Amino acid sequence: MRNARVAAVAVFTSLATFFLAAAGPAAAEPARASSAAGVGLSATGLVAIGPTVTASASQPPDQDVSIPPKLLNVPLGSLALAGVVGADAHAHQVDNLGTILGPVPSTNLARPVALQGVSALGFAKTAGAALVFNAGTNPDPIRVALANLLNATGGLLGADAISAEAVAKCVNNQPVFDAGFQVAGLGGLLGAPLNPVAQSLLNILLGLIGPGASLSSIITIAPGVVTPLADGIAIDGLRVSVPLLNENIVISHAEAHMPPGCRVPPPAPHHPVGPPGGGGGAGGGTGLAATGSNVPYLPMGIVLVTTGLLGTGVVRQSRRTSAL
Repeated sequence: MRNARVAAVAVFTSLATFFLAAAGPAAAEPARASSAAGVGLSATGLVAIGPTVTASASQPPDQDVSIPPKLLNVPLGSLALAGVVGADAHAHQVDNLGTILGPVPSTNLARPVALQGVSALGFAKTAGAALVFNAGTNPDPIRVALANLLNATGGLLGADAISAEAVAKCVNNQPVFDAGFQVAGLGGLLGAPLNPVAQSLLNILLGLIGPGASLSSIITIAPGVVTPLADGIAIDGLRVSVPLLNENIVISHAEAHMPPGCRVPPPAPHHPVGPPGGGGGAGGGTGLAATGSNVPYLPMGIVLVTTGLLGTGVVRQSRRTSAL
């Protein structure tokens, strides 16, 4: 009986060690997949400009992409957009990325990024942003009045820096997203309160545009516009709309993505070629999940095997006792 029990314990220990080792990856953190992107400038409307200065990264494996700042001059018809633009994108399997904007905003026109230690990070920054108007030789009185107004205010829009950041992190096997932005040194027509001369010019321009015209008829801004995505988050550092000239501009855009469960999407199931209802054959089964376990009866199997071994020992001991 003693030998049977010792043998059963040894078998149980070996089986438990084997199955725990085999099921180890299922109990660990899931394999993560993520991606991120940073985009400097883009525009739609009368003159469309596709994404410029774009950095994108995805994993696995880990990837880091950085586009160093470069000076851009983007013509938009009667408008011109300029700035020193850079973008970053990082995608790691582990949460070892520190956010760039940080948890404390440096300006009043900002939203902090509270999430720290992330797996995916998209970032874009435009320094020295300037949006100006060129009246050209067109004698249109509205264009002339607009040009005079912008000469008095330093342009339609200016900013020392416009930044956007989007991040993703896996928490308890589920993706968590966050986004932040900063706009520093906003100036131009939408900057500081207008001086009397500029206000008078604005009143003249609004009168030329028509009844009920307001500053929003010329230009509007929307800082830090967040857009939820099916598998992530996107943020525009600054959206600029110029209805008078039918132009919409995005300055500094960032996004981060992570699939549900933080897992690599499973491959499409393989269906073997053959008659309906045929056997599995080579490649016919779906197999076990790469990051999970489809074997809920393993513990029961271990118990049954061990119980059977112990039971064998008990039967043998019982027979010996009866023989005596």
